[in-house]
Amino acid sequence: MKGMIVMNAEQSKAFVRWLITTFGPILIAHGYATGTQLEMWGGILTSMIPLVWSMFTHTDTNAVAVVDTLAKSPDSPVQAIIVNNTQAGHDLAMKMPGNTTVVDGTAAEQIAVLRSGAGKTR
Repeated sequence: MKGMIVMNAEQSKAFVRWLITTFGPILIAHGYATGTQLEMWGGILTSMIPLVWSMFTHTDTNAVAVVDTLAKSPDSPVQAIIVNNTQAGHDLAMKMPGNTTVVDGTAAEQIAVLRSGAGKTR
């Protein structure tokens, strides 16, 4: 979503409240809706935003991306993310920019472990 403005759940709920406050009186004045209907639909939309938001943000790829961002910081105790040597692991590592998410048993993993200054432990 490069270049897109992405709102968090609180911003989205505030936007729905603003829409209702701004356009609600117009809808009521022209007979398109009643105050009760606007209240009901505003509540439904406001309560659905966190559900939809969490469905998009709580994916494996996003979780790894968050930790990957930590691994890029030189002060972080997280220095690399090692994923399983499977097709899914390769696909996930390829989605992450840079070289902090690596596949187990590869040269990139050995370099990441050496770079971290720690031995590989399981």
